[in-house]
Amino acid sequence: MKYKMLLSGVVLGLSAAAFLSGCNMANSADGGSDSAPTNLMEPTASVSIQSALPVADSQGYYEEDAIVTVNASAVGSLGSSVTCSTTLSYNDAVVDTILGCGTKQFQLASGAGAYRIKLTATDANSLVAEDQKFLIAVPQLLANSVYLSADFNFTTSSDVANSFDVFLDATPSTKGEAGDISTYTWQIRLKQDDNDETLVDTVGPTNSPTTNVTVNQDGIYVARLTIVDEGDNTAVTEKMFSVGTGSALVADFSVAVSGAAPVNIDVDASSSTIAAGADHYIWEVYPLDGTSGEVAEEAIYRLTVESATTVLPIAVSGTYLIRLKVIDTLGNEHLIARLVNVT
Repeated sequence: MKYKMLLSGVVLGLSAAAFLSGCNMANSADGGSDSAPTNLMEPTASVSIQSALPVADSQGYYEEDAIVTVNASAVGSLGSSVTCSTTLSYNDAVVDTILGCGTKQFQLASGAGAYRIKLTATDANSLVAEDQKFLIAVPQLLANSVYLSADFNFTTSSDVANSFDVFLDATPSTKGEAGDISTYTWQIRLKQDDNDETLVDTVGPTNSPTTNVTVNQDGIYVARLTIVDEGDNTAVTEKMFSVGTGSALVADFSVAVSGAAPVNIDVDASSSTIAAGADHYIWEVYPLDGTSGEVAEEAIYRLTVESATTVLPIAVSGTYLIRLKVIDTLGNEHLIARLVNVT
């Protein structure tokens, strides 16, 4: 399934970071005593990250375990010599350090997330300059198929003599650099037991992104879409849909905000339709950027509960996306999200 840290994604931060306040002119030898130089030109430091393919994709994401090339350069005050130290940090914890200026390489860890690459340059006059960049790493399975992405929508008809017509539309899929999508293959099965891969229907390979299938039993179904492009690259995704009333699963919730931040938001998912019974509820809270209005790629926190009602603490005023995932006793799931404003 697509996963963007939108990491999906989430974009590689290659914009130049300002030199850290108070560091460029700091004298680390004597804290600014009378013997410290007073008329020296400030040293400068610059760190850049090569984003040439295939290390980073066209959207700027790196793959976990990828090798990233870092160019660390610095100029000392009055042309003095400089020593460089470059660190790779994940969640503010240093995971690797490389000494020396010039072109160096780091290997990212096995895990998706945001990394910081920070250069600290110290010149012969004990003056320090710093620069840093951020990059985003995505899981290998996602990165390997990021150029060719499978996605689809579906609509189901009402019950007509226990016959349900399902329209499948794969036009949301995106082609990759190897060329257009050449074939679409659909596989449909009942989701009564995930260990049972018995197919109810198969359509394709076909060159059409849309098709119709007919199922003749109430239940929750899994539709698997496999696409192949002109370069023989493959991408696969699965989604669930339900037909009939006996196994309906529709997530829904209400929100009640009382007072200004910091505040607890009361959420209630009891309006959800869960024919098989609820197993648990997963709540996620994402902040929105006040300038761009874009949803953050990472939730500020995630809460899993067994009851339909709970409270979500919000510490800072702003607009938030609250997402609910309902999991029923059969393992089926449904997502819904709403925007909430906290003053």
